Amino acid sequence: MKNNTKDKAITSNNTSNLFSNFIKKTFPHICAIIIMYVLTITYFSPVFFDSKELPQGDMVSVEGMTQEVKAYQEKTGDYSEWTNSMFSGMPTTTLWSKPSFNIFYKLSVLLRGGLPLLHAGMLFAYLLGFYIFMLCIGANAWMALLGAVVYAFASYNIIIIEAGHVTKGYAMAYLAPMIGGIILAFRKKYWLGAIITLLFLGIEISCNHLQIIYYGVIIVGIIGLVYFFYYLLKEKTLKPFFKAMGVLVVAAILAVIPNMGTLLPTYIYSKDTMRGGSELTIVPEERQQSVNTTTPNEGGLEKDYAFA
Repeated sequence: MKNNTKDKAITSNNTSNLFSNFIKKTFPHICAIIIMYVLTITYFSPVFFDSKELPQGDMVSVEGMTQEVKAYQEKTGDYSEWTNSMFSGMPTTTLWSKPSFNIFYKLSVLLRGGLPLLHAGMLFAYLLGFYIFMLCIGANAWMALLGAVVYAFASYNIIIIEAGHVTKGYAMAYLAPMIGGIILAFRKKYWLGAIITLLFLGIEISCNHLQIIYYGVIIVGIIGLVYFFYYLLKEKTLKPFFKAMGVLVVAAILAVIPNMGTLLPTYIYSKDTMRGGSELTIVPEERQQSVNTTTPNEGGLEKDYAFA
């Protein structure tokens, strides 16, 4: 009986210690998240407490572009796959389409913490995203919070909120933690790095701002080269590098698959746009009659026009 009582006491103490350690480790992060949330609401207090609205130029344009398909949906109950209200006519894949079942989009909604999508939610995403990045590179909670505040309130990040560059803002917010996950993987925390990369790369792609993703690929490429030469020259082995690459490739594939509903139509349509190829024909110098003229029907631009 005494041994049983003693064992129960030891188990109880161990459980208590585990809970106490958990609280000690998570308490600074909970406090940091609360501070970020309060900062966001305070910054946008005119919206929350004075019922004011933030005029955003791009969102005004979006309202005009979506008016035709919204009216069509209200009238027929169906979603149109084409609109004449955007430029000279475009598919509605990225503008106004059926509700998305993309798991990463739903996760991005959760990460906003119930804040409005178009402004306060973006600021909170800046804060949370960079906070996670700072933790990934080894900062403590309070240093991570400081870095998050500096990043979130950088002038350009605030300017694009006012301009209504919503997808760009969210893409910039989630790029940082995605890079943090990649760095963790290269630092031999393979599975933690892969999970963070999977989560935020998936959300990053779901933001549908390919320009920021393109910049992110460049940054990741530079980071990869640095770690390649680090392992090659300092540790004299590339095994950790290729192991990290392996888990990151798997994470990338899993991040892309749920986003194919947006990526594939965009890719297919791009082939028929100015961004999918050039409408200009370059005429070799020897085939031109003179410096300023081009043989009829040979294509190309006159030099005076091209360099005007």
